[in-house]
Amino acid sequence: MSISWYDFLIMSGIISGSVVPSVKENVINWNYDDEKHRVENHLESLGIKFTSNYESIIILDPKMEFDQIDPLLQKHYRGGHESGEPNITRDIDLVEPPMRGVVVQINRLGLPTTGSCAGHIHQNGRTLPWLTFITRKDTQIALELFKSFSIPVQYHFLNGIQLRAERDELYRLSLRLSEIRSIEHIENSIFESRKRTLFELLQIPGQTGNEEAVREYVLDELEKINSKRSYLKFIVDDAGNILGSTISPRIKSRNYGRSNGAPCKKMLLAAHLDVTSEFSPSDQLIEKDNIIKRQKGILGADDRAGVAIILNLLKEVGDFRDIPPLKFIFTVREEEGEKGAEAIDPDFYEDVSCGISLDRQNCHDIVYKSSSKEYSNLEFAERVARVSSQIFSDENVFVPCQGGVSDLRVWSEKDARPCVNLSVGYFDEHTDDERLDLICWDRTHQLVAELIGRFSLG
Repeated sequence: MSISWYDFLIMSGIISGSVVPSVKENVINWNYDDEKHRVENHLESLGIKFTSNYESIIILDPKMEFDQIDPLLQKHYRGGHESGEPNITRDIDLVEPPMRGVVVQINRLGLPTTGSCAGHIHQNGRTLPWLTFITRKDTQIALELFKSFSIPVQYHFLNGIQLRAERDELYRLSLRLSEIRSIEHIENSIFESRKRTLFELLQIPGQTGNEEAVREYVLDELEKINSKRSYLKFIVDDAGNILGSTISPRIKSRNYGRSNGAPCKKMLLAAHLDVTSEFSPSDQLIEKDNIIKRQKGILGADDRAGVAIILNLLKEVGDFRDIPPLKFIFTVREEEGEKGAEAIDPDFYEDVSCGISLDRQNCHDIVYKSSSKEYSNLEFAERVARVSSQIFSDENVFVPCQGGVSDLRVWSEKDARPCVNLSVGYFDEHTDDERLDLICWDRTHQLVAELIGRFSLG
């Protein structure tokens, strides 16, 4: 099957398609600039005959057959690694040929790659093609993008995905990607999916001591997650708290990450189910400019915002090849002096290495101490801050600070088990003016997803 020269340039990663005014047959019309000169150099290095003038490149060779592409590109492959630079076409020879077009198109769509592999057959089987990215957010967007093409895909590395695709399919995939002009719809879809969980929780009353309805909702959501891939185990203790953990056959059978056979340490995620006062589900939620509040009464984002983040994260880790080692707690009676947390069996925390509570006002706080107790050593809080600085702009970086008392005091052990409480974007909690900044809330979700990858799988 013969292919057009434009398709060849896309599949070989020589062009992204975004800077070519027009292509007809073997004539590429182009203003004379550095990009045009770069394409000419590539064509020359591949032995493709052409002529050029100020406005165009004219390819003299006949159309190429599809099965000629890989042998030609492999012959000139010099190997290397992507740098995360936004214009990978300048160093496209670093990328393995079947992945070149895919990598260029993914970069064009605003998802810089840091590595890729086309997959290889070896003595013990086959490694699948993979791509790695700078942030978990970009990784998730790429995952959803490939899912939209009905390509089997899953999380693989810390910030990477693995594709089940043959070499020829990778070349064709680059053509499909070249037709996409924007991935904003995928970003919006992820955000809206997360919001649905939050909005459903905000419709369920649950004043302290009366958490039955919200507890049943959370249990139903956990059951739904397990119906697709059974990787959660959870119980309700005598006090009414939901206690759970992830399970992974790979970790369970091989004591993953532990050469001495000891149990794998886990990160704890925690939020509380109760709110300070009742509200009516009939009281309308008002959303304007990504700020949400209730028409009448408290919003209840303290702490339904934290509950929603944990539920969403537990759904999302189901796409990991290796489920990260996590524990999670949804407590009752937090607003009554942390009585639900105090009732939890201390044995539950034995295999917990660090804790992340999601029950703090504002947008950028990493609470590691109160006026009476240190929940964490400052070093751990600073580690969390460094991760936020690597994925957010300067004005959105999270900062260690002192805060109030929360469930955190119960399971934190200074130095032995560092724990922090992260802002989830609510303000004026416990009042009729309570509101939630949805952008801040989603940013916390991104940070915790990054922490899970780096602290649990890194």
